[in-house]
Amino acid sequence: MKLLVVTDHRYFRGADGIYDNSCFDRQFFNDYRVCFEKVRVAARIRQDSIPEGARRCDGDGVEFVELQDVQGRKWATARRRTYCGTLDEAVTWSDAVCVRIPSSSGFHAYRLAKRLGRPIMFELIGDPFESLQGPQMPLSARVFGLYTAAMVRRITRAATVGSYVSYRHLQRRYPARKGVATAPISSIRMKATEVLPPKTYVDNPTPLRSVLTASLVPVKAHSVLIRAVANAHHRGADLTLDLLGGGPMRAQLEQLVRKLGMGDRITFHGHVADRAILEKLLHKADLFAMTSVSEGMPRAMIEAMAKGVPCVGTTAGGIGELLTPAQRVPVGDWQALGKLIAAVATNPQMLTAFAAHGHTMALNFVDTELSQRRQRLLKILAEAATSECPLPQ
Repeated sequence: MKLLVVTDHRYFRGADGIYDNSCFDRQFFNDYRVCFEKVRVAARIRQDSIPEGARRCDGDGVEFVELQDVQGRKWATARRRTYCGTLDEAVTWSDAVCVRIPSSSGFHAYRLAKRLGRPIMFELIGDPFESLQGPQMPLSARVFGLYTAAMVRRITRAATVGSYVSYRHLQRRYPARKGVATAPISSIRMKATEVLPPKTYVDNPTPLRSVLTASLVPVKAHSVLIRAVANAHHRGADLTLDLLGGGPMRAQLEQLVRKLGMGDRITFHGHVADRAILEKLLHKADLFAMTSVSEGMPRAMIEAMAKGVPCVGTTAGGIGELLTPAQRVPVGDWQALGKLIAAVATNPQMLTAFAAHGHTMALNFVDTELSQRRQRLLKILAEAATSECPLPQ
């Protein structure tokens, strides 16, 4: 049996194979290989140097179909044959197709797979409508968000089987057909032994070390967190903020930090590829705060919870599903978040309770549990491929 996985994720080509510096290395595809003899991954491949810490992705039944490394508007609006021409052959080769959506290449592959009668699995990893709405987004982006959301909805209603990174909110907005098997599955891979005991606090941490791991892009709304930390400081909280991640918003955000007079309290670390450095910063942290306007299911927050770190954030998507009402504030409300951060800075009992809740939530994302869910769906897909699509000669 042959499975094609289609994604907009970007990989790196090395002299000996394909590499990734995120979580989609060769081990990630183990569940797919349990159910399919051969797996091909259609993705954009970068030709520049491999980042430090990147891991091998291909081998042992996993191959890659190279799509052009096009970004931005060209990629999002390209006609299928312009940048995704190799998908035609790949879909024809396959017995079943799995599309990780929202995805420009995934939309192209879905149309062809449906025309050829291939069974389709979707893996919905985010909400295109929510992420592209809001006054900070240009009109063209909001219109494109409406189109993308409609396309995602079409796929979830037509697919044979599917998964969502969320437990509730994506299922409500993009429902599958009645009777179709679905499951909540995050892309995170975490062993049960990696879920550490929650931190406990007897005294106020001085200073309160807050942290956020996220790319510096508009949807992550770092400006809200920076304003909230400044607000908490003005309320008397002794705190610092470490921002881990690179991106196009850095200069603008650094200017905001200077404007608020928080240069000695807020540190930009850039992209941190070394896991040891990341884990060291999380180990020292007393609070993980996420202010995104849209999140499917935030891996960074789950990882912080697994390290025993108390968390707060907005009500957006998966963030709201991970947190209790006491831990979350409305999207964009930096004053409410500042008040909450100031409160936990002087309330060790609240920090301890938040950490305990996070520990409980993190246990839902260990690899054994997620693998069981994913393999159950993939087996249904393989059975559908056997009955609907005879093997190519």
